[in-house]
Amino acid sequence: MKRINFFLLLFCTVLKVNAQNFTFSGKIDSTEGMSARLTYFNDKGVYTIDSCALENGNFSFKGLVNGVSNAFLIVYKAPYIAKDIHQSDYAHFLLEAGVITGTAVNGHINGLKVTGSKSQNESLALHAQINEANKGLADVMKSYGAVALEIEAAKKANKGDKKIDSLNETLTAILRQREPFVKKYEEIISKFIATHPNSYISAIEMSPYTSTWPVDSLQVIFDRFSPAVKKSTPGLGVQKAISTRLAANIINNVKAENFTAYDVNGKSVSLANFKGKYVLLDFWGSWCVPCRESTPHLILLFNKYHRAGLDVIAIAANDKPDDWRRAIKKDNTGIWYNVLDKDKPNSLTETYSVNLFPTKILIDNEGTIIGRYDGTQAANALDSKLAEIFGVK
Repeated sequence: MKRINFFLLLFCTVLKVNAQNFTFSGKIDSTEGMSARLTYFNDKGVYTIDSCALENGNFSFKGLVNGVSNAFLIVYKAPYIAKDIHQSDYAHFLLEAGVITGTAVNGHINGLKVTGSKSQNESLALHAQINEANKGLADVMKSYGAVALEIEAAKKANKGDKKIDSLNETLTAILRQREPFVKKYEEIISKFIATHPNSYISAIEMSPYTSTWPVDSLQVIFDRFSPAVKKSTPGLGVQKAISTRLAANIINNVKAENFTAYDVNGKSVSLANFKGKYVLLDFWGSWCVPCRESTPHLILLFNKYHRAGLDVIAIAANDKPDDWRRAIKKDNTGIWYNVLDKDKPNSLTETYSVNLFPTKILIDNEGTIIGRYDGTQAANALDSKLAEIFGVK
């Protein structure tokens, strides 16, 4: 959507990249002909690969980073063949400026002990706390995996919608068992970020939440970061995500990009044909538990305002056709228009800068975007807006 991309430019701030030197060396057990391969993001954010031959088990690398970078050290017997690399052949750690040392524990590279990296130490301490809080999660996820495999087997065996729906309900119940762990994880991360504004780890751990936390809160948190963290590679990533969210929020009062798609019945649906009506674009997925749980409320809104001039176009993203059709039937959402989103470059999800599900975008009777509602927490705001428009209590 060209208008959205234009607004995005208004928010993007170019910060000077901090080029900082690092040296990373150490010793591991090796045999003749072994080499070491270091992969990381350099000071310009470019994925970088460096290799060296092991000499009596010793390795040494030099380079530039911007703050901190996720890095992988891989040990292999030349030539390097990716499919031959196993978990025991590599170590993941955080690389930052300074003199960093890596030493294999009991000769195992995946147990590499890294010293000299403050970020690595902070990350290990943080995740030790998370691991303690996550005791029991492995059993939940094991159950989830077993039921997910059972669903795929039922689909292949054509067991029918009744059996598959029953299994999906079981899967949803298991996901609810995961929610307390997810909540505790987020609480630990939030506390760390709030108390460590000078840590690169704060920017790294904040990144996954840039699409779900309120954008105003994200901006406040980012503003508290130290200049070094803001200008680091993970810091710049967080800033870009915030800018994208802010740009998406200001698409109000601009014309919605027209699109044409085919609905679940094979009929053409064009946004341009809805002029004179209010249209709510509902971005969802059959796989999205919050989306499905919010459907009954959307049905109530549709029944309340449809005769007054509201239509709904539900746009399913990242979905499989069979799962999509099954969800429409089970949730009784055939009352409105249902289309399946395409992959790039014609993705409606991308066109409307949607990265959180569910997201609802309200378009007025002149084709102008007048509201955007991300996540389930925005339901009250949507309710109020529709009541204001239609004057129905």
